[in-house]
Amino acid sequence: MRLPLALLTALALSLPRAARAQPAPAARPFSLGVSGLVGSREAERGGSTPTWTAGLDATVGLGPGFALAFRRLTVGAARTLDGDRWALGVSPALELHADLGRHVEPFVQFGAALQTRFGDGRQDVRFGVAPFIDAGLRFYLGQRVSLAAEVALHAPLTGAFLFGHEILPQGAAVLQGGLALAFHLSR
Repeated sequence: MRLPLALLTALALSLPRAARAQPAPAARPFSLGVSGLVGSREAERGGSTPTWTAGLDATVGLGPGFALAFRRLTVGAARTLDGDRWALGVSPALELHADLGRHVEPFVQFGAALQTRFGDGRQDVRFGVAPFIDAGLRFYLGQRVSLAAEVALHAPLTGAFLFGHEILPQGAAVLQGGLALAFHLSR
């Protein structure tokens, strides 16, 4: 677990320098897209269990090398002994990125998944927080479309965090990889 976090941190620290070394990218003021992640986490009784999450994304450019992202706007549900538990969530993040040529853009995002939960009557906390770091490569397939390969590490700070179809305990660590497809309104 420490090695991926160390690699992501090194990438994050090198991006601002890389952004200064490259010519200023073309303006990307706004994008809309979808993303999905799959992975696994340690199971409560040993072994591992699969995890997934997916949702809608929106990104607003803040200037060369910086953006504000709202990742994985989601609605999720999980079955408990006391009934169904539902959650509405969004993951705001600060993104650092740099152009590697015209069509490739490495990025790193630092943020927190936020959710409000409702449903089964046994919830003592109705709000969840899971900080995350997300890094990847975005490939521009044309002027307005990009496909990104990414990896994300989430760590819930609150108990009973609904992640995909699972309820995760406080302190769980979830490492996932996936794809994001985005449509850029200007490039």
